[in-house]
Amino acid sequence: MGWFIRSTKKTNKRTGKAARQTQSKTKPPRDPDQTARMLRRTGMIAGALALVVGLYFGQNWLQKQVATSQAAMPQVVLVDLPVWMRPAATEEITRTVAATVDPDPLNQQSLQVAADALSQNAWIENVQRITRGYDGRVEVHATYRTPVAVIRAADGFHLVDVSATKLPGVYAFSQLEALGLPVITGVRQAPPAEGWTWMGEDARAGLALAMMIVNEPVARQVKAIDVTNYAARRDRRKPQIKLLTVLDRDSNPFNNPGVGWGRPVGEEGIYEPAAQQKMRMLRRVHRQYGSIDAGGQIVDVFADTPMIHPAPLVQYTSGRD
Repeated sequence: MGWFIRSTKKTNKRTGKAARQTQSKTKPPRDPDQTARMLRRTGMIAGALALVVGLYFGQNWLQKQVATSQAAMPQVVLVDLPVWMRPAATEEITRTVAATVDPDPLNQQSLQVAADALSQNAWIENVQRITRGYDGRVEVHATYRTPVAVIRAADGFHLVDVSATKLPGVYAFSQLEALGLPVITGVRQAPPAEGWTWMGEDARAGLALAMMIVNEPVARQVKAIDVTNYAARRDRRKPQIKLLTVLDRDSNPFNNPGVGWGRPVGEEGIYEPAAQQKMRMLRRVHRQYGSIDAGGQIVDVFADTPMIHPAPLVQYTSGRD
């Protein structure tokens, strides 16, 4: 009967093997400090990676924004721009339009805003229209004020148009030759603001005479139109307007070589010959003497015949500001 008794040795082997397998699958607990260090390193790496990626995509976005902004700036074309317009004035007008026109082609109201802004520019007499083409190009159609003379004031020389509107800029004595425009001196009124009219009657009288002689062959001999004695306010015995053949900062216009013209154009009345007759006398003197001042003298044309008087012996200089 002994063979019914089971061996306990085999059972013990199986039990021991299972115990060993259970012990081998059980992991020891992790160190909390080590886990924290690993998390910190992982966070630092992820942050650095995010920073690099952000800088890359941010730079690309910024470049695209700048390119888009530059592309959105409209191309401005000033139609029928006068050839005499200086680059500085042209750039100012162009910047005004570019800054006020909305890049959105559907915003037509911004074109009117640009026109209103340009109407404040003294170079522009009126804005006819501002249009935008299908290609985004903005065209400005305007009438520009043309400088026709220079008026001398205490602070320098100022450009004016045919209506005596003051144009931008103040010029020095040394720049007059380059401007190539008739100079009106002796005006009493101070310069108005840019775009406003010089209201003095003396300025208007000088401007009217400048417009009359501008196309005459003798015009280049006229260095200035002096209205110091306009309306005989200085001396009733002297002509009201004089054409100076020498312009000097310190000289007396009454003694300058030149032409005693007399009363303003259109105001001769019964006292003086008409302006056209005065001009014929001036041409006659020029043909005879080679100059309208008869070689450095004083010529009066406000009587029926030219009168020539020797000019005082004064040394004239070109003058500098």
